Amino acid sequence: MKHPVSSIFLALSVISSLSYAQQEEEKEYSQLYLGAGFSMANFSDSQYRDDDKFDSTLAGVVFGYRPLSFFAIEGREYIVVSDKDDRIKWHAGVVSKWFIPLDYHFNLFGTLGYSAIGTENHGTEWAPSMGAGMRFRNNTPLIFDIEGQYVKESSIAPDGDDGAMSLNLSVYYGF
Repeated sequence: MKHPVSSIFLALSVISSLSYAQQEEEKEYSQLYLGAGFSMANFSDSQYRDDDKFDSTLAGVVFGYRPLSFFAIEGREYIVVSDKDDRIKWHAGVVSKWFIPLDYHFNLFGTLGYSAIGTENHGTEWAPSMGAGMRFRNNTPLIFDIEGQYVKESSIAPDGDDGAMSLNLSVYYGF
């Protein structure tokens, strides 16, 4: 009689510890994050200013919520900090991030969403955006993302190819 009771107790202990570990893993991904972003954008009319350098450098704030290990929703607001291209004033966006959680320290992701680009002459235009990137983190609340993003917009160069490519670097603090 002593062995069945101890076997049941052992089985319940194992099940309880496994469910606790799973709850801790799920909690890890349910997080709010806030951070700073830096973006270098290039518009498809690359003949503007006769060089292949980035047209605009932007800096701003990024905030998001990751309720699941494979999904997050994110908002971004950037303002122009370089005056190389005087057509662009700001850039904002709302994107969904879809993660491939390889492990806690490294994830690949894709983004889909809508972005707005504010210009001096053409006002504001919302357009679809998509991107891909990598997320790095260590055992602290700090998170680092590097991402390439494409925004299909036509107000900047209405006669040429209608897109903007950007390289985004972001550092977040996860709560």
